[in-house]
Amino acid sequence: MVIVLIYMGLRDSNLNNTEITLWMCGGLTVFTGLLELLRAPWRKTARPIVPFAAILNSAFIKWVGSMTGLAITLFGWWALREYDRSQYMPMWRVLPDVLPYVPLVMFITHLFTEWRLGPSGGDGRDLGLVTLFRFKEADGTGICDELLTWFIKGFFLSINFCEVPKVLSAIRGKEEEIFSLPWPQLQPLILFIIYGFIIASILPGYVFSSRLFNTHIRKISHSWFAYSVTLVCYSPFVMGLTQRWFEYSPINPTPNWNKPWVSFSGDDMTMLYILGGLIIFFELFHYWGEAILGIRSSNLTNRGIITNGPFRVCKHPVFASKCFAWFIIWLPFMNGDTVLECIRLMVAFFGMCVVFGARCWAEERLLAEDPDYVAYGLYMDQHSVFAPIARYIPLLQFRWRLKRWIRLGEVNANVLPAGYVLN
Repeated sequence: MVIVLIYMGLRDSNLNNTEITLWMCGGLTVFTGLLELLRAPWRKTARPIVPFAAILNSAFIKWVGSMTGLAITLFGWWALREYDRSQYMPMWRVLPDVLPYVPLVMFITHLFTEWRLGPSGGDGRDLGLVTLFRFKEADGTGICDELLTWFIKGFFLSINFCEVPKVLSAIRGKEEEIFSLPWPQLQPLILFIIYGFIIASILPGYVFSSRLFNTHIRKISHSWFAYSVTLVCYSPFVMGLTQRWFEYSPINPTPNWNKPWVSFSGDDMTMLYILGGLIIFFELFHYWGEAILGIRSSNLTNRGIITNGPFRVCKHPVFASKCFAWFIIWLPFMNGDTVLECIRLMVAFFGMCVVFGARCWAEERLLAEDPDYVAYGLYMDQHSVFAPIARYIPLLQFRWRLKRWIRLGEVNANVLPAGYVLN
């Protein structure tokens, strides 16, 4: 709703699409931040009694660490040729307008957080100590965590921010024309708009994380497997995955809206509405899953466990809805010219689903160190929409995976709920 209101308010303004995207990102960050602030646990507790000198010292060290992480990210964007490509131009356009305010905002946030909650580790402290040449006080694991945090922010923020102006350019000022199109042409544009909402909704998660809002990073993945199966799903790596290894949609529809689900339906408007509506349903479910994470949205990290909304239906609503939507869009079982080609396309599509299954595995392996997620995962083994299938396929059960991780010593058994026994 916030995104829609900002768009409607600025649609007819003189701002360009990149500037509107920046307003969307900022407005949503403030809105979700205020919501988190209103329900933050520290509001019910007294402020720790800590000398202000200690608070100021801790805030300064963390601010230095944050500035170091930001500088490393900017250097990476500047040094890597990938970010010279035109698709990243929106990011380069807004940086001069945003960067001058970042140091002050970060310092005020760190200072207030340390004052209200008391000094702590993390949040850039170890990186700050290294920058200040206080090497003996820094923790090696903490340094690694903070560098990985900035890598994740830099990688995903640049991709997601630059996608939103593309969507705006396709719809801004053309709403009346778009919604007067025939259903087969309108449906993909609706999907594109939903995609824009999805991307805009997750931007705050990569912009900001703080103990103040209870959205700080509790744990970050150190697994090469997790990074591999995650990054391969995003630009610039995804093209090799979807158009080389697992090309389950080899055709280039002409025109672009004439996807296999449209061709299959032919002139049957009932079938067109059913299939098109199902695709939109799954994409809306996808959007719901992304949006409910709000300011906690972030790959490869644990920033708090969400169990409501679509997460009451299954543990991975985003990944599941993607696969279902793609299956209906491309109908790989009938997209080939021969039976063998249809089988090959189904195998390729299954390969893509396996990649997302691997992401589920990697994500749960990280979250399995959080007792809250363990309790949730064990509950969903019995109540997920996929629970009836998982009863016959142990690999799909969180309980089975958790037992394996504990047996291998990767997860401590103390994450189990009190009195719970893994047989």
